[in-house]
Amino acid sequence: MYRGKPMHMVEHAVHVEKTLGALGFTLTEGRLIVRRLTGLVGELEGQGGEAEAREIEQRLMERQSVATA
Repeated sequence: MYRGKPMHMVEHAVHVEKTLGALGFTLTEGRLIVRRLTGLVGELEGQGGEAEAREIEQRLMERQSVATA
């Protein structure tokens, strides 16, 4: 779990996406959705909802394991 400043991580993510775009890498729709979801979970966590954020993360991991089985 990241304990730094959330906006700092957002800035890094934006720079990485720009760099990947410049290199010709395009994010798929699924990856973009996952990025948005994880960003929302981070916002929830930042507002004191750590237990709820862990619950959402656990559900997402369970769904991933079913989808990749």
